[in-house]
Amino acid sequence: MRPVVPRTGPGRVSPEDVAELYAAASAPPPLSEPPGLAAGFADLHAGLRGRPDLVTAEAWDQAGLVGFAYGHPWWWAEQDDA
Repeated sequence: MRPVVPRTGPGRVSPEDVAELYAAASAPPPLSEPPGLAAGFADLHAGLRGRPDLVTAEAWDQAGLVGFAYGHPWWWAEQDDA
């Protein structure tokens, strides 16, 4: 098991980090998602980073990002993302 290097503060995850990790995790079966989906997910994540109520968690090791999660309050009436 590789050691995790803790980092502090929100916003350390770049869109490129998100796309790379999401693509690596979702490309193999059973998900078999196309590469373009990872870029779309990274764009969505980047758009949410400015929310004051966004909560994030990130895990890093010497090689880079190994995991991330985020969440925010959700009200259907306020959503404009198709």
